[in-house]
Amino acid sequence: MYLNYGKNRFPWECNVQWKSSNIRFILKVCMDGHMINFKEEHMTPLKDRRNLHGRLQEMCDCYMDTDYEKELGTIVSQKSEDVEEESLKYLALSILFTITEGGKKLSIKRKKGEDKVTVTSEDKMALPSPSPEIIDKIFDIMRSITHLEGEKGKEPFSLGIRDSRLELGVTLKKKDREESLKFSFTKS
Repeated sequence: MYLNYGKNRFPWECNVQWKSSNIRFILKVCMDGHMINFKEEHMTPLKDRRNLHGRLQEMCDCYMDTDYEKELGTIVSQKSEDVEEESLKYLALSILFTITEGGKKLSIKRKKGEDKVTVTSEDKMALPSPSPEIIDKIFDIMRSITHLEGEKGKEPFSLGIRDSRLELGVTLKKKDREESLKFSFTKS
């Protein structure tokens, strides 16, 4: 078997590939050691193909045995490079916190540029509020998961945690510069 390259005819060919961060180099060499072709391919990082709902459930499962308040405080105090990941983490931790406190409602509100996160059970408890970018992303994530696109909407929301399932009601409202997201926890 021969390889034709221009006017030259070479016996056989082998490919050598190696990766360096996000660049793949492809080197084609024939058996007698002559370089035939050299090519660089810039590879884009793979996107996470899991859906947001599944990723939220994974976060709940992952952080179930942690100190929720401590983890929430860490998110609030540190600047994040991956806003979507931190938003999912914050949402999972706040849902888990509400469950362990026997809460009936988790509310995330933005009024006049001020963000508030509260859990309502016997008393009303305030959770540490994350950065505005994380709050924005939480609203986007829940609109994406529930497919609520209008100014107001209410949907049932099922969250699988380990070997059980949690049924929630999700309400999203948006009016001018005010926005709210409420999770209603029902007994099932």
